[in-house]
Amino acid sequence: AANRTVAYLESMVGTHRPFFCCMSVSDPHSPYTNYPREYRDLLDHDSLPPIVGLEEPFEHRPIAHREERLHREERRKSPNPFASPETLVENRTGYHAAISLIDEQVGRVLSVLENCGFAEDTVVIFASDHGDMLGDHGLTQKGCFMYDACTRVPMIVRNPEGPSGAVYRSPCQLHDVAGTILSLAGFENDRIDRWMPDARDLLDADSLETRGYAACMYRNTTYFDPPLHTTMWREGRFKLSIYHSPDPESDHCAGELFDLEADPTEMQNLWNDPNHSDV
Repeated sequence: AANRTVAYLESMVGTHRPFFCCMSVSDPHSPYTNYPREYRDLLDHDSLPPIVGLEEPFEHRPIAHREERLHREERRKSPNPFASPETLVENRTGYHAAISLIDEQVGRVLSVLENCGFAEDTVVIFASDHGDMLGDHGLTQKGCFMYDACTRVPMIVRNPEGPSGAVYRSPCQLHDVAGTILSLAGFENDRIDRWMPDARDLLDADSLETRGYAACMYRNTTYFDPPLHTTMWREGRFKLSIYHSPDPESDHCAGELFDLEADPTEMQNLWNDPNHSDV
């Protein structure tokens, strides 16, 4: 992907035409051990984030969490094959080694932008579509789990005309990328609002702050029967996730509510807490 992107950028030199280029890479992705081994050596292994809540019980959690575990056991024909601490550590190491590879390739592209003379009038947006659980909360992959490990993805914008190093805490969403690109391309706000009424311009911090929330939805793939359907709402310090299907059994919650300021690792589900019923 980086080679094609570099070739495209170099082909635009001297054309004096605006361009749009999307570089898409599939890694990091399972199998997490499928990475060039030299990138493992770039990691500070002691600083890799530890597994959160590996032994967290499945009772009293949404039934979708148990279904993911059962689904994994059925497909792999062995009980919980990914859940040994040694295997999970190796998977997490491979995950971050793949990120090191992506870092290097993004650096190549940024250098070519500079060398081609495009850097001062090109906006660069870096994002990811999802994360992975990799053992957190006893779960191993992506899916209908709305923990930050899956839903809080990178979003970095390099705008030559904007402030350098600014950090905005307002939540944003991936479809804001499309709204931002349309705005940069010169489309009027009323047209963007008509096409994408929920999108905001990532270069307009006030617009993001005014909206003030982010939503995620998971609608079942072919993996689960009965299907799993989940919706998440993040606003302020709270994150609410509702599991629409399947219906919870007697010992399972219908959803999760987390106070991310008091509980950033999302271990204290406040769904049944009467003190948070209004929230």
